Amino acid sequence: KVGGVQKLQDGEFIVQQATKDCVAKTLKRLEEKINGRVLKHLVYLMRVGEKSVQRRVALALAHLCAPEDQRTIFIDNNGLDLLLDLLVSVSSKHQQDGSVALYKLANKAAALSPMDAAPPS
Repeated sequence: KVGGVQKLQDGEFIVQQATKDCVAKTLKRLEEKINGRVLKHLVYLMRVGEKSVQRRVALALAHLCAPEDQRTIFIDNNGLDLLLDLLVSVSSKHQQDGSVALYKLANKAAALSPMDAAPPS
């Protein structure tokens, strides 16, 4: 379920190490599935679905997409606008979800950036 990704990451349960490992493995498997036809369908839902569906898909993709797919999802298909809209929502939950998703995207983008790499010694 797309909306459940954030709940998994928020850790809204009593966490034991085995549970953390299981959640991490589940999220990794989901990340590996977000490509090809699945990614195209999610991007389609993000563009034409109901507003609440669009937001949920954008939030989930921020957490689960591969860094190399970020441009396609968030620039070319307006996913970034959906996340930014959450920041100006009257709902503090929407604001929090949007800011966490944007932070996740920024970290993924920074990991791809050669400018942050240390110079060779």
